[in-house]
Amino acid sequence: MSRTPAVRTRRALQVAGLVLGVLVAGCSTEGGAPAGQASAEAPSGGWTAAEVSDVTEVAPYDGSVVARNALVLSSSAAGTVTRGAAVGETLHPGQLWLHVDEKPVTVAPGAIPMYRDLLAPPPGGPPLKGDDVRQLQQFLTAEGEFAGSVNGAFSDSLGRAAARWRDRHGMGDTPGFARAELAFLAGPGPWTVTEVTVGVGEAFSGGEVLTVSSGDLAVTVELDGTPPDGAVFALVPVAGAGGEEVPLTPTGAATLTPENKYALQLAPPPGAGALTAGTSVIVEQRVVLATGVVTVPVAAVRVDAAGDTYVECRGPGAGQERCPVALGPTNGTDVAVTEGLSAGTEVATTP
Repeated sequence: MSRTPAVRTRRALQVAGLVLGVLVAGCSTEGGAPAGQASAEAPSGGWTAAEVSDVTEVAPYDGSVVARNALVLSSSAAGTVTRGAAVGETLHPGQLWLHVDEKPVTVAPGAIPMYRDLLAPPPGGPPLKGDDVRQLQQFLTAEGEFAGSVNGAFSDSLGRAAARWRDRHGMGDTPGFARAELAFLAGPGPWTVTEVTVGVGEAFSGGEVLTVSSGDLAVTVELDGTPPDGAVFALVPVAGAGGEEVPLTPTGAATLTPENKYALQLAPPPGAGALTAGTSVIVEQRVVLATGVVTVPVAAVRVDAAGDTYVECRGPGAGQERCPVALGPTNGTDVAVTEGLSAGTEVATTP
């Protein structure tokens, strides 16, 4: 995710840069009125009052909503995908989530992948045994079709339970499932689709089909550097789209990417807004540089021929004068004034 080509700058502009900027702008030159005396020429622009506020650096970034616990859903079916799940769709155990050449594939909870056919043995043959059989027993028990022992052995009763389930879902009455008909997926479900690897109409020869989430969603961003101390993050509404800000908390440390960015995963508080996996969002990184200080717009700062900073100021009922000021942190829009100015004093914002 690249940095948003946005409006607000990062802290490239420090006080030294600020001073240089206003000096280059020629806001004041030799021969100006001495500090504390009325200026010879009144600024032609507007005025604004100095106020007590925080100076906060804000850096906007592009972000993506992703699954905190991503899982890959695969199938061994082969052919053309004729129906499939979409991003944002919720899959439930037993759902026919994929059709290949119109042949359905279902999904069931289980940590062991579907690596073989799970079918009733031929007459007189030994039953299949294993934890994958146990997963099938657990699934059909939860579906209300199997009432036998969950022991990992494929019995006749399990085959009949599978046939009943299949018949209910339009898959025929085969006593079990071929490998291409069932996919096991970790977790109890449901799962939310976050990415589609193979779409409808595409040829498929087995493998990964979907990425899903079985847990909470998160937001990922790629920062220009490691987050500064005290940085906080918020998901902000897109202009004109409405909605409220959502606070975000890092789930771990930022990691360096091959592109020399710093990838960071951020989690919203439980129940805070509805995030949709796979969507793009705007995330702001905010760092408070100064708290409860007198601030003025950067545009109000002047520099005289000696390199000293001042503002054109006026108080209630008073005339215009030059007020020498000492500057503190800036975010590129506003700057803290540490000496020389009181809140409420008006300052000129244009030369």
